[in-house]
Amino acid sequence: LRLCSTREGVTVEEGLATVNTMLQAKVKYLWVPALLYYACCMATEMSFSQLFHHLETFIKDVHQRWKIVLRIKCGLPDPARDLGGCGKDQAYFAGAVEVLSNLETIDFHLLYSGKVCVDELARIQRLARRDCLKLPHFLLDQEAYRKKLRHMAAVNNIVSLHRRRETKRTSSPTRHRTRNMAAKFAVSAPNLKNNPEPPKKSLLNRRKASPNVLTYSRKYMWASG
Repeated sequence: LRLCSTREGVTVEEGLATVNTMLQAKVKYLWVPALLYYACCMATEMSFSQLFHHLETFIKDVHQRWKIVLRIKCGLPDPARDLGGCGKDQAYFAGAVEVLSNLETIDFHLLYSGKVCVDELARIQRLARRDCLKLPHFLLDQEAYRKKLRHMAAVNNIVSLHRRRETKRTSSPTRHRTRNMAAKFAVSAPNLKNNPEPPKKSLLNRRKASPNVLTYSRKYMWASG
């Protein structure tokens, strides 16, 4: 298992906290976590002042914008000139997307049994102690909790990985059926090499001068009786 201080562990922990925080919101857009993720990405190309003026398009409040840029640029030797910054704020949005993408396969009661990642749940399934867990009130009914997360994923246009696999499975038989029907009703063109063209019928032209003379087509010689 990974350590709790790894990036993967922090991402799942902060993403789960972000999703649970948005449960009580009226508008369930992940706008603020997405903005923090974007600001951290742009910090690798901009200085403090450049990033501050760049985020004016999204945040009009000067004090709020100053706080966001300051928490990203903190820890640098010269924040006014140096590029880069602290990328911990990316864990909120990345973790929320990971949880919402795998919500159909995650056992949330098992996820609350310790600081583990999503891909490690199958390994601790037999070892986790669930009898001593103290779950939050919104997670007592796991199906109702998952239903709220489905709505949040749909609002933010996040498609579940489980639904993607089902879509691929349902579309593959349709493709095979279409191919079989096309092959069944396909009209094959005749093979002209194997089937030579039959000879043309001779054209008979009777002449008035000599009624016993028969003239054939150009392909054959003419003969007189």
